[in-house]
This record gives sequence, C-alpha cells and structure tokens, in this order.
Amino acid sequence: MGKIRSILSLFRWPNLVIVFLAMYLFSYCLIQPFQPIFTRQVFYLMAIACVLVAAAGNVINDYYDQAIDIINKPEKVYIGKSISSKLALTLYVLLNVSAISAGVYADYLQHSHYVVLFVLSSIVLLWFYSRYFKKMYLIGNIIVAWLTTAPMVLLTVIEIEDFGKSQQYPIIVLYLFFSFWTCLIREILKDCEDVQGDIAAQAKTLPIVSGIANAKSILTTFIGLMMAVFATLAYILYAFSNWWIFAYVLILFWMFLFLFLTVKKCETSLDFHQASSLTKWIMLIGILSMILIRLFVRIM
Repeated sequence: MGKIRSILSLFRWPNLVIVFLAMYLFSYCLIQPFQPIFTRQVFYLMAIACVLVAAAGNVINDYYDQAIDIINKPEKVYIGKSISSKLALTLYVLLNVSAISAGVYADYLQHSHYVVLFVLSSIVLLWFYSRYFKKMYLIGNIIVAWLTTAPMVLLTVIEIEDFGKSQQYPIIVLYLFFSFWTCLIREILKDCEDVQGDIAAQAKTLPIVSGIANAKSILTTFIGLMMAVFATLAYILYAFSNWWIFAYVLILFWMFLFLFLTVKKCETSLDFHQASSLTKWIMLIGILSMILIRLFVRIM
C-alpha cells in the first residue's frame, strides 16, 4: 500500500483528476449543447490519453529533478526513496504506450489522426521540458501553460466545425485564455517558491535571472490583466442581467484581487507556496463555472 500511495503521489493524482474534470466539463458544458460530433467513447479515450500523458510527464519531470527536489521539497521526493529509478522509467514508458494506444483507438473510431499526433507531440515536448526547457527563462512556464490548455484546444478542433463562426466561440476563447494565463501565473509562482533548488541546479528561471522583485512585478501585472478581464466581463453580464454567472465572475474577480495582494506581500518560499495554492483554487473554481454555462444554455 505504501508503494502504491507513493506512485499515485508521483503521478500527482489530484492534478490528474482536475485534468479529466476540465476536459469533461469543457466538452459537456461548452460543446455538447451546441454541436456534438463524436461519441462519448471517443471522448473518454481522448481524456484517458491526456491523463496518462500528464502522469507520464510528472514521472519524467521528477526523474530529472531529483537533485533539485531534495533541496526544494524533500518530503515530496519519491524517486530514489520509495520508488526506484528503474521503476519510475518503467512507469513512464507504460503510461506513454498506454496513452498512444488510447489515442490510436480514438482516431480509428473517428477516422482522424488528431489525437495520436497530439499525444506524441505532448510526450516529446514534456520530455524536452523536463530535460532542458524547465530551467530556461519563461520557456518552461509557457510550455506547461500550453500543455494544460492544449487538451481543450484538441476538443475544440475535433468537435467544432468552422469554429470561428460557431455560437460558443467567445466563451470558449475566454476559457482557453483563462486556463493558459492562470497556469502561467502559477508556474512563475512555483519558480519563485523553488528558487533555492533552481539556483543550485544553475537554472535560468525568471526569478533567478530577473530577481524576485521583478518577478513579483511581472506576476502582479499578469494578475492585474485577469482582474481587468473579469471586471469587464462582470460589467457586461450585469448589463444583460445574467445574475448567477455575474455573481460567479465577481467571485473570481475578488479571488484574483486577493491573489494580487498576496503576491505583493510574498517574501519567503512559504509565501509563494500559499500564493500558488490560491491560484490552483482559482483554476478549479474557474473550471466549475462551466456548469453555470450549461445551465444557462438550458434556460435559453
């Protein structure tokens, strides 16, 4: 049981649940009410493939980050302790092979090639991220933000014909932007949290190259942009009397404001960890807001 628990922790199972939940709600709430194209079987194969790729990415990331993680978060180091390096690499291969198999079958059912291409490109990108890009200025952050958003982009490309003219175009673009930008903010916060280990590894992350003070300025600018977006959205929803969605958007605005003030006060690794955790809650609440979109569509 101890080893199984360690393996699940290595996979970051709560994050995998969020990946699946985001894909499910995105498909069920934002696409199906308008223009469903493929079957639930294809969707589940796609979702499973994405979850497996994410799990494999976590494994290979921890495999290459063992020295850094011993400094930054020794209590969360599993490879080399409860899990051998050989077992970690075996799990990495099995997860990726399973993801490719699910992608091939999904493409077979819908007579396309999008899913397996997405899976293969994600596997390659995650390996290069873990081995090289993670230590580079902003590049690693952008890659993770993109890969977090990419499954929803995949669903959009496959399920919606002539997306630019579709009824749900504005709301989907908003959610994709929210996913990418919020994840980018969180990744920079994590770099600020892990700065000591990254210095030891000679990484060139944003807080190391530009300094913590400049990193905080960039973060507050990014968060301020999200506040401006949600303030504008709240104004539009208020004008059209969409009260439930208006209230939800207002909650997200206040959460971003709280994050803004929290980041301004961040000084220690623990402070940045708390800000990162708050960002994760914002992401989850943003994901759950898709349920309101589904209800609103039904009412309309």
